[in-house]
Amino acid sequence: QLKNKHKGARIFCLGNGPSIKKTDLSLLKNEIVIGSNHINKIFADYGFFPQYCCITDRKRILELRGDELLKKSTILVADHMNLSPQADLFTNQEKADYIFLLQRSKKIYSPLHPFLPLLANTYHALAPIYYKITPHKKRRPQTLADRKAELIRKFFAERSKLSFDLTQGVNLGESVIFTTIQLAAYMGASEIYLLGVDADYSKEKYCFKIDESKFYTNSNFMNDPLGAINPFFEIFKKDLAHVDKKLFNATIGGKLDSVERKDFYSLFEK
Repeated sequence: QLKNKHKGARIFCLGNGPSIKKTDLSLLKNEIVIGSNHINKIFADYGFFPQYCCITDRKRILELRGDELLKKSTILVADHMNLSPQADLFTNQEKADYIFLLQRSKKIYSPLHPFLPLLANTYHALAPIYYKITPHKKRRPQTLADRKAELIRKFFAERSKLSFDLTQGVNLGESVIFTTIQLAAYMGASEIYLLGVDADYSKEKYCFKIDESKFYTNSNFMNDPLGAINPFFEIFKKDLAHVDKKLFNATIGGKLDSVERKDFYSLFEK
């Protein structure tokens, strides 16, 4: 039902950064908007809500599951800790109401992930025998560390790819914003604009007041958000360009400069 639902349209993907408070969201009333996590708290002041809202953190899922404002949007859930998030977290009614997205990397590699080092060791042990039997296929010897690194690179490369078919799963990246981008691409957006993706936790953390006991963001991510998300943005930009889709950062301020910037207000000039 969602595939190419908004083909050729521009879609706004919203994070929860403090810059949202500086942004006149009323301009989005007639736009297609994909929010994330708590963003509907902000839209309550505007009298309309994003058509869609994505949540990809288990603790946030459990915290927000009964939120009445969240119900104003179509809710998409991907659980970073579980291959099938609907299996053990939700009531039958929630299972009917929510759209559940599988993790593509877990769907493909879940049974193998704990065994990657073992597979690398096995390959290293058997490779000399194989190349002795088939000498014409010999190549430069690789160390065990090389083989391990190659397997792990392949795993993370698959994890990083933008998924254009959400029925086959979504790649979560290091932020919920990557799920919103993949949803926008799946629904046929030709232009995707990021808002509220500040990539900066040095001052305020969110565009709304938070209970510090419910601030779940990994401390390593907080200390270096750009280091965590920029590699994914580089891959996503290339993947989108291959299918003639454009990604822009319309966030007011913030530190995300790896995505081409567009002035938010210029997007509404006649």
